[in-house]
Amino acid sequence: MAKSIKISGITGNIGNVSEGEIIASVRLSGETEFIFFGVMDEPTKIISVNETGTYIVSLTDLGVPECTETREIYIEVEDPCDDFNVEIEVPDPEEVTHTVTFRVRDESNNPLNNAEVQFDGKTKQTGSDGLVVFEDVEAASAKQYTVTKDGYGSVTASISVNSDKFVNVTLQEAQYKVTFNVKDESEEPIENAKVVLNGLEKETDENGVVVFEDLVGGTYSYSISKVGYLDVSAIPFLLDEDRTIDVTLNEQNITTNLKFDGITADLSSGEAYRVSYSVRDESDVVVASDTFNLSTSTPTRDRNHTFPAGINYTFRVDSFTVVEDTPPTFPFAESAAARIDGITGWRLIANPPSATFGQDQDFDVEIRKAVNV
Repeated sequence: MAKSIKISGITGNIGNVSEGEIIASVRLSGETEFIFFGVMDEPTKIISVNETGTYIVSLTDLGVPECTETREIYIEVEDPCDDFNVEIEVPDPEEVTHTVTFRVRDESNNPLNNAEVQFDGKTKQTGSDGLVVFEDVEAASAKQYTVTKDGYGSVTASISVNSDKFVNVTLQEAQYKVTFNVKDESEEPIENAKVVLNGLEKETDENGVVVFEDLVGGTYSYSISKVGYLDVSAIPFLLDEDRTIDVTLNEQNITTNLKFDGITADLSSGEAYRVSYSVRDESDVVVASDTFNLSTSTPTRDRNHTFPAGINYTFRVDSFTVVEDTPPTFPFAESAAARIDGITGWRLIANPPSATFGQDQDFDVEIRKAVNV
């Protein structure tokens, strides 16, 4: 014997269906097999069952799967009573809402507080546990969300809202780059300038450029130095985007005054000291030099020089002789008679004969004869 189940009233919300179709299904409780059929325009369906038991009748909108309505009926096929009528209707999708919870964490799985979540037309912030809840969210096949937080890259994605949802979002720390362009006062690039950014150290290339990459957001400071230039240091800035920083280094100079004093009391009438000196850099390259006479009429000479700072220089008296002070003093006559140690019985003394300096400094240099004992 068989019984019939008449399913009616199932088309009430078909007009709201935008995707798929209405599916009616009938299965015996505890069984996995079931009878199903699509309904688009028929107001009723009649099916026949031939086993006694509890039957589950349900209708589902395939476009919005959570819009499902279910009925249970017990049927005894040997019962002489009439067949069963089941009135069932798919719920209106507009009346179905869900709760969507977001959990926002960093790459180390730590919850992120005050992360901003934009979803379902609302903007909310996570708490100290990294959670934020959106309630009464209408069902939809796709809803977009965006999660942002200062110092982190944003995440934008979509989810299908067909039930209550728990969405895990991981934010990565934002990474930026800083480019330095280092030039001198003439707008010429400075190569091999040392740039230190929060302890990271690099040197500029031939174009005066150096780039620091993969930097997280935050507060940074930089210093720049180069031999012969004034340092630029401890300049703070907030890194929240890629930055290009143009820096001009001003030349730094040191000065030295060389004062030569000829002790002329020991000179014979008409004699003078002819003095030659040089200033050399660390590579022993001559960067300044001069030659002159010291006599009773001109017993002193001052020579001022300016050099790029940052390295050491050596001043040196290269030579001096006793000559006839035959005017004019400059240029010296090629025929001037030199009186040197071993011929005259005198030896010549320069005090100091040389000195090294790396900052502004004055030197008093004494030139004299001494008895050769």
